[in-house]
Amino acid sequence: MKKLAAFCGVLALSLGLVACNSDRDIVAEAGEAITKEQLPGTVRISSNDGVVTLTGTVPNVTVKERAAEIVADIGGVEQVINTLRTSAGDAPSDDPPALYDDGMEPETYYPPAD
Repeated sequence: MKKLAAFCGVLALSLGLVACNSDRDIVAEAGEAITKEQLPGTVRISSNDGVVTLTGTVPNVTVKERAAEIVADIGGVEQVINTLRTSAGDAPSDDPPALYDDGMEPETYYPPAD
């Protein structure tokens, strides 16, 4: 019984730590994940209290949606506001930016400027 209680305590602590990622950590992890995925285009990432905003230009809607999916899977991300534009000539939408609920201090450009 004590082992189960200890396990539950460790699990709760672990889950709490995941949710406590700082905005700086979220931006860094998001940039690494997008770079690892080798998504084409330029993505600007900012985070404020776990609400991540993606801006920049990517080649098409598929890449735009994939970028948001990648970021939404990061611990501590409460919401993704995807305002990425596409360069494939997709017609702009009058709809508000796509929001991914998954769970503006630091911001970074990916890929990093040389």
